[in-house]
Amino acid sequence: MSTQPAHHSVDLAPEAPARPRLALALALLSVPGVIVTWDVVPGGGFTTGVPLGIAALVIGQQARTRLHGAPGTRMAASAMVVAALAVLSVVFFMIVGPPDEEAEAQTPATRTITLKELEKGSTFVHVRNTKTKNRRSMLLGDTFAFANPLADASGAIVGKLHATCTTTVGNADFRKGVLTCVAVAALRDGSIMVQATTSPGKPTTTGAVVGGTGAYAGARGVLVSKEGAGGSVDTITLIG
Repeated sequence: MSTQPAHHSVDLAPEAPARPRLALALALLSVPGVIVTWDVVPGGGFTTGVPLGIAALVIGQQARTRLHGAPGTRMAASAMVVAALAVLSVVFFMIVGPPDEEAEAQTPATRTITLKELEKGSTFVHVRNTKTKNRRSMLLGDTFAFANPLADASGAIVGKLHATCTTTVGNADFRKGVLTCVAVAALRDGSIMVQATTSPGKPTTTGAVVGGTGAYAGARGVLVSKEGAGGSVDTITLIG
């Protein structure tokens, strides 16, 4: 047994308070700090949401350590989860881009032009490059050339469609043959170039817009031509 008197140490420094409510408040503020200020404040979420989120993480961890499972521990843990998500969202958006920018990139603007090919004033010729007695045939290598006036929805003439088609699959019945066509819609403010494969017996032809001039320079899109009374109706959808 020791005869020396026992010396007891006394901790005079009070334990720092746990602040789970403050951690949760900072975590909740970090969410709009990321979303609302992304395109408003220089640096976006880095200068507002991230500092708030990091502060919430630090205070939340301190609160969990000091509470040791006492009431408020779950609040501190929730604050840390919210803050972590806010901080990670900034990193994620910096890598893949904000949702609005991604949607804009994936959804280019479109423009639709509707024109009617008029039968009145049109010209047409079938150049037979093969000998045949069947005048209803369309044989491989035969060429068609035609030009149709183009009118807008009001009926006003706005241009002319110039086209040439070459037979790539012949048939004794011209309606069942296959044509590969190149066309130019010459309009007042520029021209639109189209390529398509079609058959005379089909009421609808779908082609690709492959270029343009003037107001349609670099045009890309789709042409859908449907036969109708008095002439075909062409719907051109330009992309970008």
